[in-house]
Amino acid sequence: MPTLKKLPKDDYDLECQDDDIRPFSQSELDSLLAVVHVPRIKLMIQLLAWTGMQHGEIKALAWEDVYFDHNYMHVRYNLTRKGNIKLPKTKSGIRKIELLPAAKEVLLEIKSLTFDVAPQNDVIHYRNNKTKKIMRRRVFLSRDDKPYKRPELTTVPKQWGNWLKAAKLQHRPAYQLRHTYASQMLMVGAQPTWLASQMGHSNTEMINKIYGKWIPKQDPNYIHTLGEKLGQKTVVPYEPGN
Repeated sequence: MPTLKKLPKDDYDLECQDDDIRPFSQSELDSLLAVVHVPRIKLMIQLLAWTGMQHGEIKALAWEDVYFDHNYMHVRYNLTRKGNIKLPKTKSGIRKIELLPAAKEVLLEIKSLTFDVAPQNDVIHYRNNKTKKIMRRRVFLSRDDKPYKRPELTTVPKQWGNWLKAAKLQHRPAYQLRHTYASQMLMVGAQPTWLASQMGHSNTEMINKIYGKWIPKQDPNYIHTLGEKLGQKTVVPYEPGN
């Protein structure tokens, strides 16, 4: 019986992979926040955009994990789609996120709403099917001061899409807030190794793969920007007659 030849891998969509990276610019983020009518979700959007956290991580965050004096948050847990609190999937996911001024400002604002709410029992689920109960004070709570049970930014049908429409923005998943943080940090010169640790990556592979092509496309003058950072002046071509 003749051996079937393996079909060549389809490369038709390879050029479309960059479409997955659609972060918000600062002006787009401002337009979005202007139409979000749920105060706590508005704060959540801001913190996601300025920390690069996963949605499940931000909903699992507790005040016991926030260290204002040392200017960082300790990401220890993640809220799953089944409503369970678990450790991040990888060791690098357990990390300290240094706080930008904008992120710290958001935390101080939400502190006035949830910091003094009584701690509640969180059940931590481990991979070996063991569990542990600890008392924690979640940073983000629902309107009735109850811990969220789902990791999505908003579970109200079409609410996210409606906000984007109201802000006259191109539709994109709320996950792009994580890309927003990464792209903004790289655009202002953040070191990829530092950024990878902030986002929970074990190395810079994902940072380079996802954003390596995107950044130059976003800045048509990218090479000139690099030249300026190197202290090199822009050269104006000589034209006869001038």
